[in-house]
Amino acid sequence: MIQIYKSISEQNPSLKVLDNLEPGCWINIVAPSDEELILISKKTGVPLSFLKAPLDDEETSRIDIEDDCLLVVVDIPFTEMEDNSLTYDTYPLAIIHTEKQIITVCLKNSRILTDFVNGRVKSFYSFKKSRFILQILSKISTAYLIYLR
Repeated sequence: MIQIYKSISEQNPSLKVLDNLEPGCWINIVAPSDEELILISKKTGVPLSFLKAPLDDEETSRIDIEDDCLLVVVDIPFTEMEDNSLTYDTYPLAIIHTEKQIITVCLKNSRILTDFVNGRVKSFYSFKKSRFILQILSKISTAYLIYLR
């Protein structure tokens, strides 16, 4: 599933949903098909290997740069109910910083990213890409601390 968002302006940080890519947009990809990944790769110029990296649940955290694209792969925590017991697991999240967009790719829908969509993160703007990466990393750190309690 591909969702494209863009902050309206600095005065109005609300997100609008887009049908097409625009400079400053955030492309959130969850459990994508191969066709969706190929489409995004063609439209953005992001290497297909960057988009596929988080689809291997054993992918390790890393940073890579290729063709003016920055890839950051981190593990994000998830909770799941199994046999009436709460279990903890992690899944890789790819954050890809390009000249025009920021792209997130994950196997599962994450509450961490949903908080950005629902306006629960202060001073979030899709076009401030470096800040957005730091905000995502901060939310991930906070989630780990909560789960460790």
